[in-house]
Amino acid sequence: MKASLKKKLFREFAKRENFEGLSNVNMKYFYNAKKYIRKRYNVTDRYFSFLLWCYDLEFFSIQHAVEEFHTFPTDVEMKFLYPMINEGLLKKFADRKELIKDYRYRMVEGKEYFQRNKYCITNKGFRIIEEFIKISNTGVTNNGVDIIRDYKTGEYVA
Repeated sequence: MKASLKKKLFREFAKRENFEGLSNVNMKYFYNAKKYIRKRYNVTDRYFSFLLWCYDLEFFSIQHAVEEFHTFPTDVEMKFLYPMINEGLLKKFADRKELIKDYRYRMVEGKEYFQRNKYCITNKGFRIIEEFIKISNTGVTNNGVDIIRDYKTGEYVA
């Protein structure tokens, strides 16, 4: 097997293909959109920032998150991954134990501890970030509610 193919098979993370990330987004109403999303979906600031980081990635391992956030593996697991999996914002992309059962995988690489567990963002988390992007660009939610303007008084909040 070629070395480049092996690197792709056992990589720590992967960016989404043909996907425009957060770099091309105009964040005009960033603060108001963040406040609205956190209140509506009951997402803490820590989880929201982790979702923004996960948005561009197809999958990632704990080791990659440790390298990006400059922290310890137990901190990433206990403070981010497992609580967010329980809330339904993240899920396992590939489990090491399930990959071991695959015959083709065992032929390619016999070591069972070479592959790490990989995680990805769920549809719920993806929709939260998509709505955040729309609100931060326009100030209007998916339902057509203007978050900048207070409808009771008719005045602008921001």
